[in-house]
Amino acid sequence: MVRQIIEDLEKGDLCETTAQSYLIDIQSLKTAIEAKDSEIGILDDKIDNYVEIGKEKDRQIEAKEKIILANKVALRGKMFQGFVGGSLAGIVIGVVIML
Repeated sequence: MVRQIIEDLEKGDLCETTAQSYLIDIQSLKTAIEAKDSEIGILDDKIDNYVEIGKEKDRQIEAKEKIILANKVALRGKMFQGFVGGSLAGIVIGVVIML
């Protein structure tokens, strides 16, 4: 019976050691989870920044396209003015020559 008690005490000591080991493992896992959560938060912030950069680039592209369109319209207007001015000058020169 003494041997039985000794075995039970040894098993209890072993269970206590195992429990302490599990508690240490649990604490390590909690620390790892907190680190991963922090890393995920940082990556989420980076994604948000990249989305904002993309939106800003889209706004810049839209502004540049508007500038290009305005320049095209202005160029067409100048070309039309040049055509009309050249035609009128040609007509005037033709009339002067004919007289």
